[in-house]
Amino acid sequence: RVEDSVLWCKYINWKKELARQLEISKMDRCTPPNELDGNSSSGHVLTGEILAEHDGVEAISLENMVAGLNELLLWHGTSREAAAAIANDGFVLNNNALHGRRFGNGVYLAEDLRKSLSYCKEADGVKYVLLCRAVCGEMFYTEQQTHRDAPERAREQGRQSVLANPDKVGPREYILFDTAQVYPEYIVEFVTRSTE
Repeated sequence: RVEDSVLWCKYINWKKELARQLEISKMDRCTPPNELDGNSSSGHVLTGEILAEHDGVEAISLENMVAGLNELLLWHGTSREAAAAIANDGFVLNNNALHGRRFGNGVYLAEDLRKSLSYCKEADGVKYVLLCRAVCGEMFYTEQQTHRDAPERAREQGRQSVLANPDKVGPREYILFDTAQVYPEYIVEFVTRSTE
């Protein structure tokens, strides 16, 4: 578990500011992900469904999570070195990033663990994934395969993130614009199976 008071305070302050903005604009809540595609009965966040199904609340504290701000638990696949750096210093937005350019610049997270694992660099038979708290706020929704100007379009509409759902079949990715919106709560190690 990652416990960094500086990163946590930045995260909490960002969350409080979004709550204040909602109150000023007289909004009860941000539009949840399952309502963005026009079918509110589908599109629930996969991470949340898995935690509920497997009693994940026993292992992960959800008591401080605010659904009305679209605060979610999401995955970020990476290397061992990057996971340690993110745990120490937080995410860094890089215009020259190797991954994460299909939907513009931002912190890329996924609700589908398999999607995040596909970005991992294996080290000694282990893949490293971060389970992050993320305050997505109001989301700009796109079903395009590539939408590089999505962050600009989102900001023009006063939104704090992008929810990309390519061809409406996913896997869905969440792109957050401010590193303070994301707190890397857990580094999870997955031992890969040998094919022998």
